[in-house]
Amino acid sequence: MDPTRFLDFFATQHGRTKRVLETLPSDRLDYQPAPSLRTVRALVEHIINIYQFLGKMLVTGDYGLDKQPESEAPKTTEEAVERLEGVYDDVVAKVEAMPAERWAATLRPFGYPLAAEEAAREVVEHVIHHRGQLHVYAVLLGENPPYLFAPLDAPLSRH
Repeated sequence: MDPTRFLDFFATQHGRTKRVLETLPSDRLDYQPAPSLRTVRALVEHIINIYQFLGKMLVTGDYGLDKQPESEAPKTTEEAVERLEGVYDDVVAKVEAMPAERWAATLRPFGYPLAAEEAAREVVEHVIHHRGQLHVYAVLLGENPPYLFAPLDAPLSRH
């Protein structure tokens, strides 16, 4: 199997997530719309951890969420974008270096069998859910985030 289709999907979704993240002001990263919800900063860190999980799952087949490395939360939006880019680049490099038999493997990250590509797509779809949360946070903060599913070359306005 060829990971090209997944890498194209991941690149698009990552770009869209990055664009929403870039609309959030650094001085509002501790914004929390309700006590039961994550802050912007915690949500961004969660997305970064999901990317790390994706790379680990694909390379090693290990998907124990309890084993995810926790790192210090980003202090600014710029730092968050930089860290997200770094983890994205790491995942892409890992996927590109994967042997074909690993990409064809069956994984069970969510308790049921999935081909590696399907499992990877499901993890990225989880990020899409959190991108939606960031979008709502941005609107609540009075920002004008880009439309969630706009092409990456579309204007940044959501209108």
